[in-house]
Amino acid sequence: MIAEAGAGDLIEEHGCIYLYKSERGGEAAARDAAFREKHGVKLERLSAQEVRDLEPHLAPLYRGGIWFKDAYVIASPERLARLLARAIVSRGGQFIAGVACDLRVEGMSAVIRANDKVLSADRVVIAAGAWSRELAAKVGDHVLLDTERGYHVLFPQARELLTRPACYPEHGFYMTPMADGLRAAGTVELGGLEAPANWKRTMMIRKAVKTLVPSAGEGTSEWMGFRPSMPDSLPVIGSSPRTDRVIYAFGHGHLGVTMAGITGQLVSELVTCARTSLDIDPLRSDRTL
Repeated sequence: MIAEAGAGDLIEEHGCIYLYKSERGGEAAARDAAFREKHGVKLERLSAQEVRDLEPHLAPLYRGGIWFKDAYVIASPERLARLLARAIVSRGGQFIAGVACDLRVEGMSAVIRANDKVLSADRVVIAAGAWSRELAAKVGDHVLLDTERGYHVLFPQARELLTRPACYPEHGFYMTPMADGLRAAGTVELGGLEAPANWKRTMMIRKAVKTLVPSAGEGTSEWMGFRPSMPDSLPVIGSSPRTDRVIYAFGHGHLGVTMAGITGQLVSELVTCARTSLDIDPLRSDRTL
């Protein structure tokens, strides 16, 4: 899909590194690395000097790290989304802007009301992220979906200071080189959809970046996002228990882009009534948690 959309230049394959600052952090990293290796993840353990050779602009506040070589970055998720949208339109797809405010099933059709428009279809896929819960409730499904709010700060002058994402688990956020600068993003806040943003969190990220990458400059923009998350950290993928006219695809937590491809494949199989390529029973919306 990325190739068809002409988005291949957005993929930057340099892996990512996890860093630890203390002996305790090193022990935790070793346990984590052993677990990942057991499940086929390719990685390389790095000494402090090897980290310095890879990322010389990082302040030497580390004892070592782990390099996950197969990881890659999408340099601009927004541009990827726009290119994919253009590819959909070229295949005959259509985008209709509006706020989906009602959903009901009438006979053999699912009906969505969006602003002043009423749209009817054989199948409706609810992939509205953190806002999916209220749409599912319209057809009588009560899903235990909540939101892990995360915070972002962009440092536009620091784009070239890192070659790959760097994460200090002890700080709880990533620093990722992207098309528009160095993006520092992370933390977890269980605040729902309505509570005001807590900008003390972005201030914490700003201070940490200045310590970890001293030449990063000033952060020029900050924002908060909503990660749609389930209590068991698994997404909701599958038909509504009440009707196969409504298909769910949400709740991916921190891994929305990572799981997007396989989710799309599973949804396509559900829409066409094909056998799914994976057992999706553990992902049903009414599962016991």
